[in-house]
Amino acid sequence: MRLEPKQIVIVGAGTYSETVIELAEACDLRPIALYDDDRSKHGETLCGIPILGSVDNMLAGCVEGRAFAVAIGNNSVRRRIASRIRSLGGNTPPLVHPTATISPSAVLNQGIIVQAGAVIWTKAV
Repeated sequence: MRLEPKQIVIVGAGTYSETVIELAEACDLRPIALYDDDRSKHGETLCGIPILGSVDNMLAGCVEGRAFAVAIGNNSVRRRIASRIRSLGGNTPPLVHPTATISPSAVLNQGIIVQAGAVIWTKAV
């Protein structure tokens, strides 16, 4: 018997989000919603997934116990949003494509995104 994939919310609704959606699906997660601060995208869909509102709307809602992937290219913004999600009880699981090669001595922390074909070498942190 196959279990239903766990749900995940994607933060960001740009080009990078499309790759993260596909990665989440490859990791047996089901993206259910997107949030983006670009108001012109609200009410639209990306890869068939609804863009429900802004990041602030998302953070004001039910974050606790939910899984999130922050698909924003700006490192400091991505780190700030991921930290806020975790402080509210949300989870930012590592997303590692099944075809990635990961050294047994590598340490993959919360929120890491490892795409198809990537190689994470010995003792990488």
